[in-house]
Amino acid sequence: MSLPRRAQARTRIIHYNGFMRPLGLSKVSAFQCKYSKEYCYVASVHPAVEYPTHALSLMYARRWQTRTEPFWWNVIARKDIENHRTVRSWAARRLRHAFTESLKKMGYGPDGNRIDGEGQPLIGTAQLLPHQTILKRKYVDLVWQTDMAVKAIIRKRNVDSKPFELSEPWEMVRGRLERRPLWHKKKAKTAPKAPEVSHKKPIERKLKL
Repeated sequence: MSLPRRAQARTRIIHYNGFMRPLGLSKVSAFQCKYSKEYCYVASVHPAVEYPTHALSLMYARRWQTRTEPFWWNVIARKDIENHRTVRSWAARRLRHAFTESLKKMGYGPDGNRIDGEGQPLIGTAQLLPHQTILKRKYVDLVWQTDMAVKAIIRKRNVDSKPFELSEPWEMVRGRLERRPLWHKKKAKTAPKAPEVSHKKPIERKLKL
C-alpha cells in the first residue's frame, strides 16, 4: 500500500507546541490526547533538532525525515503521575497497549495503515499524556476511553484542515521551516542615564579658636 503524498514527501516537521491541540474529550479522564494533521515533533524530542548549529542536529533530523509510517503517535508519562520511573513506565505501557487495541478495533495497524489494505490510513501526529487516575483505572475502562480518542482522531482526519499558516516563533529559512532564536524578542538594553546634579561649591567653615 502506498503511503499518502504528505507522508512520502515529508519536508516539513513542525514543533508540537505550534499545532498539536487537545481533542477536548470530556468523558476521557485517564489521559489527555493531542492531535494534529501535520507531522510534529513530540515533547521528548532531542533538543538538538531545534538548533541547527548543534553537532547532532543533522543526525536527529534525518531520523525524523526518514520515517515511513503515515501516523505518528507516542505516550509520555510525566512526573506528576509518580516519581518512581517504574510506575511511569508501567502507566505508559498500559496506555500504549490500550491505544493499539483501539486502533485494531477500527481496522488500523499501529502505524496507521489499514489492516485490510483498503481505505485511507490515519495521518498526522498524536500524543497521549496519562493522568494520575490511570493508575487505578480498570483496563476495560481504559480501552473504552482510547476507543473514543481513536474515533475523534478519525473525525479530525476526515475534516478538511485549515490552510497552513506560520505561527509567530517560526519562519522559512532557505526553504525550511525553522524556529527563530529565543533572543529575537529581546530588546537591546542600554544603561540608564544618571540624573543631572548641579555641582555646588563646598561651604567654607571657619573654626572658632
